[in-house]
Amino acid sequence: MVQIQQTTSPPSPPILVCQTGASGARECREVGSTLAQQHFAAECIALGFGLLSAVIVGHIAVTFVGMVGKIIQQQRRRRERKIQNNLLNQKGWFRRA
Repeated sequence: MVQIQQTTSPPSPPILVCQTGASGARECREVGSTLAQQHFAAECIALGFGLLSAVIVGHIAVTFVGMVGKIIQQQRRRRERKIQNNLLNQKGWFRRA
């Protein structure tokens, strides 16, 4: 008979309790192997989700910084045009009709 007991802290793997008998040792190894494979697969999936979320957050941050950069660039161009127009108006080189 094979019993799987979950420990109190979820991050640690469950404890496998085996009672050896005629086919108990083989069954215990099979269940233990399956349990280890599932635990490894769960860790790989968790790592993949972590990397995916990091990529998504990084993409959002890059997009945000790019948008802020474009806004600042537009404001600088407007300010430069105003300064140039004011200088030209003061010198009399540019007159509006």
